[in-house]
Amino acid sequence: MKQTDHQFTTNDGRRGRLLAYGPSFSGALLTYLLSLSMESRSRFGPHPFTEEGIEANFAGPDAALGFVACEEPSGAVVGYALLKPGLLDADALRYAGYGNAILTEETCTFAPSVADNWQGSGLVRQLFEVVKQTALDSGFRTMVLWGGTQATNARAIAFYRRLGFHEAGRFEHNGSNLDMWIELWDR
Repeated sequence: MKQTDHQFTTNDGRRGRLLAYGPSFSGALLTYLLSLSMESRSRFGPHPFTEEGIEANFAGPDAALGFVACEEPSGAVVGYALLKPGLLDADALRYAGYGNAILTEETCTFAPSVADNWQGSGLVRQLFEVVKQTALDSGFRTMVLWGGTQATNARAIAFYRRLGFHEAGRFEHNGSNLDMWIELWDR
């Protein structure tokens, strides 16, 4: 992955940087994850909220790429996203069941998170644009949401639809969920 370092300004004027995740962020990222409200924590589940859980995503041949949003001037992590090549096994099974012909070698998986007091600020949209460009530069053409999104999370569903995501289907796992996907480019 090429170096990611982009400045951002939110709708309410807060500033920061979007950076590629590296091991030096591990402690700050864990602090961020543990500071999320219980509701926000329940909506983000790609890994356990431990240093080992974080690092496990960045190891091995199918390692995820990570992105952190750090506010300035403090440098505190206020947002986080994962971009993983291909589909997770459970996601692939569900998408196959929907009859969706997503090519796994051109598909990536996306999981965003933003601090409670930064939600609705425009940060996730800017984070998504950086992740989307990284995905396109890496040869991905389709993106799915990691494990779908909870059907009770109307705000997130509306946001993803504004970005251009489509509903692929619904499934049950600790409640009702939606699988959503987006084509990253026009063929």
